Amino acid sequence: MRLPALVFDLDGTLVDSAPDIRRALNTLLVELGLPVLDLPTVTSLIGDGTGILIQRALALSDSPISTAEIPALNDRLVTHYLRHPADATKPYPGVVEALMHLRDAGYPMGVCTNKGQRLAELVLVETSLAEFFTVTIGGDTDLGRKPDPRSLLAVIKGLGGEPSGSWLIGDSINDIEAAKAAGVRVVLASFGYGHGEPGLAVADVTIDRFDELGAILKQD
Repeated sequence: MRLPALVFDLDGTLVDSAPDIRRALNTLLVELGLPVLDLPTVTSLIGDGTGILIQRALALSDSPISTAEIPALNDRLVTHYLRHPADATKPYPGVVEALMHLRDAGYPMGVCTNKGQRLAELVLVETSLAEFFTVTIGGDTDLGRKPDPRSLLAVIKGLGGEPSGSWLIGDSINDIEAAKAAGVRVVLASFGYGHGEPGLAVADVTIDRFDELGAILKQD
């Protein structure tokens, strides 16, 4: 019997990356002559890719910068981020141990994130998590970003799984909506960045610690 495919969100689920995202964003804001943002504020803006992150940050500053300038600003932000992709980024407690257990048990595992592909792959390498995943799809491909389910479905297909037998482990309403649209069951990580978003209660299961995931999958 084939084990279900497990697909993980990255930021706010596998890793706490907000400090490095904040550093890159604030570097850009300083260049634009705008005030920097504190960590809780930046954390609340994360989840839809760097372009949307910039738009949200500019809105908080009442900046006159037009949306037409966002692609160029995004390139600058990504450049800053690539210089320090994981100086302070760390896996959440229990993540490495849980992934080792799941890999040894034979679960096929992948990552589906709204972070750009290059950044996602680099963060996984820098945090020593890349070895656990055979498929990673970022949010800047032609498959769109979650809650669009296409990237999630592509990861599952790449893992050789079927949507109805798979799980998405994420922290936000984007993850839940993508999973529901794809016909995939979803585990909500309550400790992530999406805490407090409306609609999270419709997740199939909620975990407060990563070491709870194995027990849930055993019941599958």
